[in-house]
Amino acid sequence: MRTLYLRKPSSDVLSRFLAEQAALEFSYLAVGATATKPPAGFTVDRTRIELGIGEAVFDAARAALKRWQQFRLGWVDVWSPKTPLEVGQAVAIMGWAVGFTHACMESMWLFTKHGFFSAVCARKGNGKHGQPVDPDRIMVRARVQSHLDALKKRFPDLLGECDIQESAGTDYAYRLFVQKSEWMRVLAGLAQETDYDNFKSEVAHHQGRAGAAYEHSLHEVWSVMHRLQK
Repeated sequence: MRTLYLRKPSSDVLSRFLAEQAALEFSYLAVGATATKPPAGFTVDRTRIELGIGEAVFDAARAALKRWQQFRLGWVDVWSPKTPLEVGQAVAIMGWAVGFTHACMESMWLFTKHGFFSAVCARKGNGKHGQPVDPDRIMVRARVQSHLDALKKRFPDLLGECDIQESAGTDYAYRLFVQKSEWMRVLAGLAQETDYDNFKSEVAHHQGRAGAAYEHSLHEVWSVMHRLQK
């Protein structure tokens, strides 16, 4: 079962969740089907990598699995990590995304009451095209500098030290760089401050006359996306 929270659930909430789930049957019929030859139509992905050779390596790998280390991905965690790795035990897998795509070659567009942003992974080295992406650092781009200024003002502890760079002639004229771990906290904060039932009206209220052009653009975006609705 998947449950959405706007903030990290407490231990009490997770304990109740696990107690409820542990009493349920599996939600799919083909339990254990991939242990042998999978049923027709199944696609089974197996990934193997050699960690090393010898008893010490094996013991270290086994210990890591028993600590549920395979779920320590930066954006995923397991609760409770003290749960023994045994048949019949239940754990909760928590992922914090808040709409954030973890595929770094894709762009995430964010329309917020503070402005419009495009977020992608930064590139390594000199940052030019052709360099590999840096999965730990995010480049947040904007069409309007005041939008980035507003975002920095909203999150001074996370973005206050990030300089806004101007790049004339590029797709997005303004950008800043931030560690992905900090950007994830920004996204969580944006989700948590959602307390309205009409986004475009909230933008008009929040930005006033200074945000009239942005509000008008949002109406145009709404119209374009509405045409996709069937």
